[in-house]
Amino acid sequence: MQITPQIAVYVLLLVPGLLGHALFCAFTYTAKPTWSGRTVVAILLSAVSYATLALLRTCDRLACWLPDPVALLHAAENGIPATVSANSLLCVLGACMIAVFFSLLIVKAHNHRAMYVIAQMTGLTTKSGYESEWDSLMMRHARTRWVMLLMKDGSAFAGWVESHDIASTDRGIVLSKVREYDKEGDNFLWPDDELLYINSLADVRALRLIPNKEPCHEQSRAEEATATTEQDR
Repeated sequence: MQITPQIAVYVLLLVPGLLGHALFCAFTYTAKPTWSGRTVVAILLSAVSYATLALLRTCDRLACWLPDPVALLHAAENGIPATVSANSLLCVLGACMIAVFFSLLIVKAHNHRAMYVIAQMTGLTTKSGYESEWDSLMMRHARTRWVMLLMKDGSAFAGWVESHDIASTDRGIVLSKVREYDKEGDNFLWPDDELLYINSLADVRALRLIPNKEPCHEQSRAEEATATTEQDR
């Protein structure tokens, strides 16, 4: 297929939107978009980016530094060399920087559920913005304290939430500083491997949030002190 100047211009116009949308998908838990949905978002984000670039050029101090996005629209009239000229590429670069800025703002607002927070404050809704209560609990509360996982087989583990997957149906979870509860007593076992991966939420019977940030930390220090004392003897 022959690449015409018009096609080249269309591609350059979509680059900022595609870049911004890629950043949004990379930094948020979202389902994989369709090509049609990706194209629509890219067009909108590119249009906002180029419009912002044109708006910034209205300032006299910036007009001599920023490229003119209108010139990119007419670049196809002078053929491929003019379409991919330094001025055109500089215009695309400027729009890409603006698109990245807007995308990062949207990412931050999305990850912190800014729209739902404002809606809750105004009494419009009680929704948290997450797909399930498990995701809401893990993202809003469990990341700042120790948790205990009660498994369906009767075992129990305490640990610090390292990460968890809210993009899949399994909802896997990774715990660090893991302590396994001793079923025959009231103590925690201290395994050598302090990372635990729970493959599926279906294996978890309940999750308990422990008020103390590090309930096992003091115990760990006591055991280390005891071991040091015994070595000194």
